[in-house]
Amino acid sequence: MLSSAGTSVVALPFVTPVAESSQRAAELDLSFLSELRDASRASGMDLVGESLRAFLDVTVPRLRDLTAALGSGDCYAAGLVAHTLRGGCAQFGALRMARLAGFIELQVRDGITPPVHDAAAALHEEFTSVRTQLLREFAVER
Repeated sequence: MLSSAGTSVVALPFVTPVAESSQRAAELDLSFLSELRDASRASGMDLVGESLRAFLDVTVPRLRDLTAALGSGDCYAAGLVAHTLRGGCAQFGALRMARLAGFIELQVRDGITPPVHDAAAALHEEFTSVRTQLLREFAVER
């Protein structure tokens, strides 16, 4: 506890996206996909299934690319891949994935450090949870 001019302030620990990752199930905002599901019903097309398959199909190689860029020390490539992941994840409501990718995107500007590697591992872990939850929620065949 810190004290200043007779007042007490409790210092809270800094919570990185990595620390947050292992504490909960996948964090998803399903509003976009729910709207897409409604549009699918109205049109008779499988817009949700097509969109989810596309998201999952491009995310897997992007995660591999991120791992490769970090492994080779290529900060620029890691930043680009993280930026792309951040946008795609945000679009599909994978909020924690988007935050982790954004954290990586910003941090690699200063080099590839242990927190970046931790965030990348958490991003992979979160993707597994997101994929499972999305496929269960929307009953999409893979």
